[in-house]
Formats: sequence, structure tokens, C-alpha cells
Amino acid sequence: MDSKLEKLPESRVKITIKTTPDEFKEYYDKALITLSQKIKLPGFRPGKVPADIALRNIGEEAVKAEAVEESIPNFYYQAIIEQKLHPVSKPEVEVKSIDNGLEFVASVDVLPEVTVKDWKNIRIKKNVIEKVTSDAVAKVTQQLRKERAKFNEPKGPVKPGDFASISFEGSVGGVLREDMASKSHPLVVGENTMIPGFEENIVGMKVGEDKEFEINFPKDYHAKDLAKKKAKFKITLENHREIELPEADDNFAKLFGKDTFADFERAIEEELSREGETESKRKDEDMVLSELAKRTKVTLPKSMVDEEVSRLFENMKKRLGLDELKLAMFLEKQKKTAEEVKQEMRDQASKNVTVGLALGEVMKDMDVKPDDKDAISKVLEKMLESATK
Repeated sequence: MDSKLEKLPESRVKITIKTTPDEFKEYYDKALITLSQKIKLPGFRPGKVPADIALRNIGEEAVKAEAVEESIPNFYYQAIIEQKLHPVSKPEVEVKSIDNGLEFVASVDVLPEVTVKDWKNIRIKKNVIEKVTSDAVAKVTQQLRKERAKFNEPKGPVKPGDFASISFEGSVGGVLREDMASKSHPLVVGENTMIPGFEENIVGMKVGEDKEFEINFPKDYHAKDLAKKKAKFKITLENHREIELPEADDNFAKLFGKDTFADFERAIEEELSREGETESKRKDEDMVLSELAKRTKVTLPKSMVDEEVSRLFENMKKRLGLDELKLAMFLEKQKKTAEEVKQEMRDQASKNVTVGLALGEVMKDMDVKPDDKDAISKVLEKMLESATK
């Protein structure tokens, strides 16, 4: 067998592989035996049909096709070893000839050459870990109280701090808009999850009551076609409950395994402090990796970027809890196709692949084994130490 290598753009190669007639005949003979064992002819037991009779019934072209299919993976693998290549995609194969041995061409993306310049000289300014404030502790405490709140029958109309479920529809210039409508929409009045001024109009309503009002969208509203526009809303109050929060005391603390409320607040402060340290370290690592990417020269194979785009897209779906139906609705709302979203991810995907390849080179310099389960953590730890000293 002989193989010739031709380098193509984007870290892709074309390998022309040619076998001798005897090398291909070995697979031809095996293919004939395999196929002859599958045919059934009168007067012969299964698997006992003579080769010459089997060939007349099967046809030489069918045998050759079977031989080609069985032999290509093995010859391709031999060529990869011979040329010392590291494929990163499935090969595209084109058969050229089977008249005088097998000749075929395999095109495949290979691991690119990576050059990392002066990674040891990367320097960053560490992120400052902000001190945990009493307001931050109070915010977490309030959220935990809300999660354990009771919803009681109201003693009067809606007031700030109450739970409400509303259905509403909105129009601009007399035209109803789907993106300004919702049914059984839950909210806590006064938390300002709606546009400014909207929730004030719910105050004073009773269940079953309808109300219409006009309101202006803020000038910095995210939907540019609605910014500063006057809108008309019609709302119906479907449900109303008064929210009773548990007292912030020792009894509340005991729900979380703490003896006193002071212990409870201290535990929150410690957890927020740990989260702050973790987030600060993550930002430091991101800065180091961004600098590493800038110092890396590499031509990325399209297949590696495509694979990373697919991973990012699947992670997005998982993070947002999107099944196929919800994904379709999400894309409709974004006014984008899946391919357009994936295209927007390509820059990040390219950066991720570049960083991954660069870290592989840094591992070699540090003599860290890639199969070490903590390899990436060890490398990042050493890079951070070097970059912040």
C-alpha cells in the first residue's frame, strides 16, 4: 500500500491511497466467502455453496463493492499511522479505481499546528473580592422568606406586596400585539417586573374586575419598536392573595438547621463570601484564557468549530429548559432560525477551541499528562499563580 499526503486549507488534508492488486484481492476473497454464506441455492446447504457458483449468482460487482466497503477503513487507518496524522473528523472518501488494486482519496480534518507565544509572560490584575454587605445578606434572607410564604385570602382590594394573577392585552396605535398579551400572568405587585407604571394600575382592583389604562413604554425599552410609544392595556384580575412572610427570627433560622437568627445570617454571609471568591477566581481565569487566546496562532478545522457550536447550542437548550416545542417558540420570539443562533455562537466556539488547543500546548510545557482528570485545573492554577504574582 502506498499513501500520498496533500495539505489543504483550514487544517484539512487529502490522502491518496493505492493498494497492490494482491492486497485488494485478499479482501475480495473474504468478501466472496462472506456473501456466499448468505445466499441460498437449491441443492446446497447454507454456507456450503462453492465459490465459483456463488460468484455467478452474486455478481462480481457486488463482491467488489463488499470488498471496497470492508477494506477502506483498514487501509485508511494504515495511511493515518504512516503519515503520522491525528484526524478530528470523519473522512470523506472517494473511490478512484478498483481495476488494478484499490485506489481511493480520503479528505479529513486533522489536529492543527498550534503556536503559543510567551504564555509565561501573561499578567493580569486580579479581580477585587467585594466584602459581603448587610444589604446582600438581607436580600437573600428576604428571598428565602418569600419561598416559605403563606398565601392568604385577601381582606380587601389589591395592595402593594400582594400576589396577583392577571390576563392582559395591549395595543399600540389601536393595533393589538401578541407580544403585549398574556394569560394568567403571576406577579407580586410592587416588585416592578412589568414596565414602569403598569403595576400601580393593579392596586385597588378586585378579583373579576376589568380595567383599561394608557401608559408609555420607557425610552430605553429593549424592544426598540416600542420604546417611548404610548400603549393601551386592558387587564383582568383573575386571582389575588395576600402574602404572609414568616418572621425573621430564631424559629425561621431553625428551618435551615441554625440555632439562632444571628447564626443563620452568619451562614449566609459565609456562603456569599465563598461565592464571591469563586466568581472572582472565574473572572481571573477568563482573563488569563483570553490573553492565552490572543497569544495563540492556529488555523482551526471547520469540523472542530462546528462541533463546539453544537455543544454550545445544546447547552443553551438545556440551560433554558427548551424541548423541541419550546425551542420553536423561543426561536419564533427571537425572530431567528436555529442556524442563525448557531452562527452567532461561532466566535465564542472558535475562541473555546483555540483556548482548548492552547491549553494542550501549555500542558506539554508544564509536563502535565492530558489523561490526568485534574489536568485542566492544575494548568489553570499554575497559570493564575504565574499571571498574578
